Amino acid sequence: MENKSKLLGLLIFLFGTIFISDIWAQMDNRLNGRWVGTEQGVSIEYRFNNGNYEHFINGVQAMKGTYIVNAGNITFTPTHVGGGYFSQMGLQGFESRWYTNNEVIIIMRNMLLNSGSDEESINELIAMMMPSSSNNITYSYSVDNNSLILTTHIEGMRLVHILSKR
Repeated sequence: MENKSKLLGLLIFLFGTIFISDIWAQMDNRLNGRWVGTEQGVSIEYRFNNGNYEHFINGVQAMKGTYIVNAGNITFTPTHVGGGYFSQMGLQGFESRWYTNNEVIIIMRNMLLNSGSDEESINELIAMMMPSSSNNITYSYSVDNNSLILTTHIEGMRLVHILSKR
């Protein structure tokens, strides 16, 4: 009976440790808030709130979704795209609001079908333009007082965002 109690105690301890480690791996409260910076004349803004993020470029809604952190890395999973993102690319028919990826695909598909594009070309264009949960992007990150540094490599290029808390 004593061995069963010890085993049960050990299992509870291990489960608790794993559970707490998993929560810590996903949250870093230092990120919560608004972070802004300017790179090559382009304004970059991230808003973090307990595992959710919004990303703006030159004040225009770009993407939003969820994020997790683990061992100095932050992984973004986009769930929505801002209508302004597409307006800046010259696509009309988008309001200044958040669109789910599926809403964007439907609107784009209809616009392209109405313009006479073939299905294969439409699929290629949508795959190229649309973020998806399979297109997670991971940055290494560090937070020091009121500075956030995000670093990643995209297509062989090193990309660094240096942001200040506002």
